[in-house]
Amino acid sequence: AHRAQHLNQGVLGISSSNSQPVEPLTAFIGGLLSQGGMFIRNGSGALMSAWAAAGRLIGYYEAHMNPWDGLPGIVLMREAGGITNDYLGHNGLQQGNPVLLANSVIYPQLKALLPAHISL
Repeated sequence: AHRAQHLNQGVLGISSSNSQPVEPLTAFIGGLLSQGGMFIRNGSGALMSAWAAAGRLIGYYEAHMNPWDGLPGIVLMREAGGITNDYLGHNGLQQGNPVLLANSVIYPQLKALLPAHISL
């Protein structure tokens, strides 16, 4: 996992899901940018979560990932000493869930940017 201590010390991976409304994501991105953060979106959540685990990104967020995309990155991040949300809660294995992963300092900063109605 990346060693960043603040959101402005690296680049965050972000993906969007067509099954989710766009407004919460734009609010999240606005919060990130207001804190000096930057983001990248390359179209592969699985790759970006692996990059986050390897320390190339400060973290990764997606409002909804299917398990075949989300679980590998979650395992990699946990093995790298990072923190992830409880992906398997709320029937995540069958239906998918949001994914948020980062180091132990960045994770709560990212979580604070999420709208209150988003449950991790």
